Amino acid sequence: MGEIEIPQFFICPISLQIMKEPVTTLTGITYNRESIEHWLLTSKNCTCPITKQPLPRSSEFLTPNHTLQRLIQSWHSTNSPSSRISIEKSKLEKLVKNLDHEAIQKLHTLALEDEGTKTCLVEAGVAKAIIQKVIIKSFFKQGRNRMKIVEAKAVTELIDLALEKQEKNQTELIFTLLADLCSCADGREQFVRHAAGIAVVSKRTLRVSATTDDRALQIFCLISKYCGTHEFVQEMLRVGAVSKLCMVMQADCASYLKEKARGVLRLHSNVWNDSPCIQVYLFTRHQR
Repeated sequence: MGEIEIPQFFICPISLQIMKEPVTTLTGITYNRESIEHWLLTSKNCTCPITKQPLPRSSEFLTPNHTLQRLIQSWHSTNSPSSRISIEKSKLEKLVKNLDHEAIQKLHTLALEDEGTKTCLVEAGVAKAIIQKVIIKSFFKQGRNRMKIVEAKAVTELIDLALEKQEKNQTELIFTLLADLCSCADGREQFVRHAAGIAVVSKRTLRVSATTDDRALQIFCLISKYCGTHEFVQEMLRVGAVSKLCMVMQADCASYLKEKARGVLRLHSNVWNDSPCIQVYLFTRHQR
């Protein structure tokens, strides 16, 4: 923002950037939603970054701070020159066209500069280019050899991409690739090792499209069947995946999706039966 002084309470304590969607935690500290959600999904010790007090991992306990958001928007309209251009479009297009590891690092640095730069990056199709060139292109180049793709840490990269806000078709593509890679043992192992794997699949279910729901339930079916350790089953309960499966059972969606959700719930019903989000009839009643 040049020489303009930014009010300190506009700054997210995690990203150190001006908050776009301020939310307040149960500890009373306000963060940018994307930053605190990412923190809660990936942090081993689910605590408030400032107070170090325990926090629930679910984003349902984050309260939008509408007053602060209005103040930030008002400040932006007064102090952000509309004519400011963060980076030349031609420079961005060149980076996207010749996308490699070095170019990705440059784009990441540029994205941290300010909101104007982020807008330019979106308009230049950076997110789409990264998915297509780094993930998809290598996927088909290897002849769909899942082992080589998994060895290249593709599952980890896809989960990281899913954590960011993506367009509908990009999310569908990410989940399709994840479901395919989770069909092999090494892919499932890499998925389970990622701290945010279960949580991000749960979060996107019932929020994007029927295609995403189908792939998400396929992932849960594979992981629950072949990697259903006690720790994994408890993690599904802790991050809200079990609650989301129950929601699928009651949602206005295709019957085969409900059947997939029912199948996952039955796999570990002995562990989840006592959970407040589970009702016994979900395992016993006939599908309507």
